[in-house]
Amino acid sequence: MRLPLLVLTGCLGLAGCSRSDSEAQAAFKEYLPDVTFEESITYKNFKCLKYTVENGPGGNAGSRWAIMEKRDYGWAARKLDDYFCNETSLKHAAHPGMAAKEKDAARQMMAVLHAANLVAKDIDDEFLVPKGTCADMARDMTSYARRVVQAEDAKERARWQEKVDKLVAVAKGGHCQSDGS
Repeated sequence: MRLPLLVLTGCLGLAGCSRSDSEAQAAFKEYLPDVTFEESITYKNFKCLKYTVENGPGGNAGSRWAIMEKRDYGWAARKLDDYFCNETSLKHAAHPGMAAKEKDAARQMMAVLHAANLVAKDIDDEFLVPKGTCADMARDMTSYARRVVQAEDAKERARWQEKVDKLVAVAKGGHCQSDGS
């Protein structure tokens, strides 16, 4: 009962806050519960949510952007911690070719977790992994793998690939850990 009140509170400051904003914000609060929403931008089934994380009494850690995607089962975070998001970012996320490449990268990461028996084989989406360290790792792995695909230059691609490789090595060792960076 408390969560809908928090979501409503997050919408009061936004002109034209829609039901889809409320639903996306509620889904986002599953990842980061102590946030205040500032604005949103929508393109097709993608949404940018600008948020501020509360980091103590009266303080905040500055504004960040999350990209959310409307899936069959509800809203899921594509990226949680970007410095910038606009309609162009969402068009890039919604690009059909990019989506296929990103899904393939995510599928490969889930296959690593399945092979190591860290995630049940019937779970095919990182956001459906039960909460815990393996869920954090699944989200980190798939997020980084997507960023490898999205990277516009070789240096950025190599930086994200290094993060993927590190977590794949941990998973192949039969362990779950969140990258935390």
